[in-house]
Amino acid sequence: MGGTEQEIRMKDVLRSFRNWGQLFRLIWNANPGYLIQITVLYLLLGTAPFLTLAATQHLINAVVSAVSDGTRDVYSAFAWFVGVTAFQQGLTLAKTYYEGLFQQLISNTVQEKLMEKALTLGLADMENTAVQEQLKRAQQDMLFRPYQMFTQMLGVLNNLVTLISTMLFLIAWKWWVVLVLGATTGVSFFTILRVNREQFLIAFQRAPKYREAWYYSFLLTLDKAFKEIRLYQLGTFFLDKFKTIYRDFYVVDRRIAKKRLVWSSGNQALNLLSLAGMIFLAVREAFQKMIGVGNLYGYVQAITLTQTSAQTVFDNVLSICQHNLYIEQLFVFLSLPSSEPTLQRKTTVNGEAKRPLETIESMEFRRVSFTYPGTKREVLRDVSFTLRRGECIAIVGRNGSGKTTLTKLMTQLYEGYEGEILVNGEPADTWDMERLQKRIGVVFQDFMQYEMSVRLNIGLGNLDVLDDDEKLLHASDSTGIGDFVRNLPKQLNTDLGRWVVKGEQLSGGQWQRIAIARAFARDADLYVLDEPNSALDPIAENEVFEKIRNLLQDRLGVFIAHRLASARFADMILVMDNGQVIEQGTHEELMEQNGTYAEMYRVQNNLYEVKA
Repeated sequence: MGGTEQEIRMKDVLRSFRNWGQLFRLIWNANPGYLIQITVLYLLLGTAPFLTLAATQHLINAVVSAVSDGTRDVYSAFAWFVGVTAFQQGLTLAKTYYEGLFQQLISNTVQEKLMEKALTLGLADMENTAVQEQLKRAQQDMLFRPYQMFTQMLGVLNNLVTLISTMLFLIAWKWWVVLVLGATTGVSFFTILRVNREQFLIAFQRAPKYREAWYYSFLLTLDKAFKEIRLYQLGTFFLDKFKTIYRDFYVVDRRIAKKRLVWSSGNQALNLLSLAGMIFLAVREAFQKMIGVGNLYGYVQAITLTQTSAQTVFDNVLSICQHNLYIEQLFVFLSLPSSEPTLQRKTTVNGEAKRPLETIESMEFRRVSFTYPGTKREVLRDVSFTLRRGECIAIVGRNGSGKTTLTKLMTQLYEGYEGEILVNGEPADTWDMERLQKRIGVVFQDFMQYEMSVRLNIGLGNLDVLDDDEKLLHASDSTGIGDFVRNLPKQLNTDLGRWVVKGEQLSGGQWQRIAIARAFARDADLYVLDEPNSALDPIAENEVFEKIRNLLQDRLGVFIAHRLASARFADMILVMDNGQVIEQGTHEELMEQNGTYAEMYRVQNNLYEVKA
C-alpha cells in the first residue's frame, strides 16, 4: 500500500487504479465470452431507462391527444411501450443468468491464483509474519470483491449511458438544470470518499487482530484442541478473547457508520432540495400550459433519472476506489518475491540450465552458518560434516540447539546460508533443485495427518505409485503398519481422521508410522527423519528402528533423536549446542570423551533405570 499506515491519501487511492490491468487479465482469463456478453448487456440496459421514459411520455401524450381531439394513434404508442418493457426484461434475465455463472468462475480463479502463489513461496516466506499478514489482507473478502468491482465498473458504463441520454433530454429543455444536479452529486462524492479511505485504513491495520481472532475460533472448533480446552477450562478464556477483539471492532465500526450516516443525511437533504426545485419548475410550466402532461412526466422522470444515475455513477466510483485499495493487497501478495529454492534455481547465475541429478551419493556441509531472515542471531554456526551412501547420522542435542534447522538446510528448504553445502562433491545450487528434492524422503517433527484415505496418506510421498497397491503396501510394511492397513474396512481406500464421514481414528503412533511410510514410498537416496519415534511405544520404536536400519543399508540416513538409545545404532552422532556441532563420533567414541553426549546419555539412562 502506498503512503504510511497512519494516513491513506488521495494519491494512494489514485495509485491503486494501476492494478486495473492485472484485474482485467484475471477476469478475462476466467471466461472471455462471459465478459464480453455481460459488458454488452450492461451497455444495452443503460439505454433501457431512457427508452422507457420516451415510450411512456409518448403513450401519455397519445392518450391525452386521443381524448381531446382523436389525433393520436394510441395503439402504436402502446405497442412501443410494451416492446420497450419486454426488451428491458429480456436483457435483465440474460444478465442475471450470465452474472451468476461468471461470479463463480471469477471466485474460483482468485482462489486458484492465491493457492498457486502459495506454492511459489519458500518456507522462510511462510514463517514470516509480514507475509502471513499480507496473505490475510489478500484473502479478505477476495471471493467477492473482484467480481463486485467488475460489475461496478459496468454499472458506471451502464449509468453513464443512461445519464448522457437523460442529460441530452434535459438540455433540450433547460441546460442549467444539468449543472445544478451535477454539482449536488459531486459534493456527495467527495464527502463519502473521505469516509471510505478511513474505513480502509482501519481494515488494513486490523490484519494482525483478524488473524488472532481467527486462531481463537479455529482452536474452539479443532478436534485436537478439544481435550486440553475442556480439561483446562479454556473455552471461556478463548471465547472472551475472541469477543473482546470483535467488540473493539464493533466500537470502531459504529463510529464510522455514524460518520457515514451524518454525511449521507446531509447529502440526501441537498439532493432532495435540488430535486424538489427542478420538479417544481416543471410542474409550474405544466400549469402554465407551456408543456404537456406527457412532457411533464418526461421531465420529472428525466430529472430523477439524471440525479439517480449521477449518484449511482459516483457511488460506484467510490466503491471502486474502496475495492481498489483492498484488491491492491491481493496483487501485492501475488507479486511477493519468493525465497523458494526450487523456483529460483532452474538456471545457474550464468543462465545455464542446472545439471539433472540422478542419485545422491554424498552430502557435505562445510562451515555452514545460518540466520533466519529478519533476525540477527545465528541458529547454525560453522557446521561441518560429511554423509556418504550407506551411512547413517544421528543428530542429538538440547531443545533449540539447531537440530531441526540443520535438517531443513539438508533438504534445501532454506537458502541464504553461509559456507557450502555439497551434493556429490558439487555445490548444491549447481544441481536442478526439483530433481534433488525428489531424491529426499522426509518425516518432519510436525508431520501432516492428512484427513484423506490411507492410499493418499502414503501415496502423497510419491505420486507415481499412488495407484500401485503393491508398492503402497510395501511402504506400510516397512514401518510395521501393513497388517493394520490390510485389516481396515476398505484397506488402502479407507478414509482416516475425524473430518471425513466414517473416518478411521488412529493413535499418535499409528499416524507416525503412516508418515514414515509416506517418506519410504518415495524410494529416495537420502532419508531425513526428525524424531521418528516421538509417538511410538518402546516395543514399536524398536520394531520401526529395526526396519529403518534395514531400509537405510544402502542409502543416506539422518535422524534426530531425543531418546539417545536409538542413536547408538548410527554410524556417526552429531552433538549440537547453540547452533554448533560440539562433538561428533560413534556412541563408543563419544562415551569415551565423557563430554555432553556422555552426560546426556547417563542422565537419560538413569532416568529409565529409576522408572524400571
